[in-house]
Formats: sequence, C-alpha cells, structure tokens
Amino acid sequence: MGLAIKYVDNKFNGVEKKIVEIKLQGLADQVRRMDQRITTRVDRSICEDFETQQLAISYSRSSIRGAFR
Repeated sequence: MGLAIKYVDNKFNGVEKKIVEIKLQGLADQVRRMDQRITTRVDRSICEDFETQQLAISYSRSSIRGAFR
C-alpha cells in the first residue's frame, strides 16, 4: 500500500496521507477476512460433498455385493 501513497504529498485535497494509509489498510484487512471466510466455506462444502459421494459409493458397493451373494 505504501508505494501508491508514497508519491502523494502530506495532504492531498485536504486528506492527510496517514489517514488514507490507515483507511486503505483497513480495507485490505476486510478483504483478507472476507477471502478467509469464503475459502473456509468453500473448503467445508467440498469436504461435505466428498463425504456424501463416498457414502453413496459405499452404499452402491454394498448393494452390488449383496445382489451377487
């Protein structure tokens, strides 16, 4: 973040550089937390779907084995 702000004077259009840096850092933190939440939810969903498919495969295998006994 500092690189973009580096070339701005201490005040630009009445806004202090430090305040802009703090606000940008806050936005970056929010985006990071949102990314973590989305990643966690997607991972959980993939895991649940995988377990559901594994159960379906296991049920199918036992049904096929039972049919040939």
